[in-house]
Amino acid sequence: MVKKSPFLCAITLFVFILALAGCTSHLYNPDVTYPQKHKITDVRAAIMEACPRTGWQPREIGNNTIEATLAKHNRTTVITIPYSEYGYKILFKSSESKDKESGKISTRRYNNWMINLQNNINAYLASKSAL
Repeated sequence: MVKKSPFLCAITLFVFILALAGCTSHLYNPDVTYPQKHKITDVRAAIMEACPRTGWQPREIGNNTIEATLAKHNRTTVITIPYSEYGYKILFKSSESKDKESGKISTRRYNNWMINLQNNINAYLASKSAL
């Protein structure tokens, strides 16, 4: 029996999601559930560390919820990230343009931001699980 590498599975999933993100007009809002329970402090730390690495400015706004803001490409985008011991969700909250453009957010750009943030959060938690 061939043992599947978690890293190989993660890369395969990333490539699939990336391909899907380029072909959709819908915003990708990750809803990640882990098969095993993590410490809530580890999930929080993963989100708080991954956000700045990917350009997001996080702040806690309530019980197990983080709001993150990204100012890029003349646009400010805000997401909320509720989390628990078993996973997290990244939810689009708002987006404002500093230009007088259509006001629509680029789906491809937003989806890539979500995939990048999701991968960084998951990498942090995977490193904690490996210890």
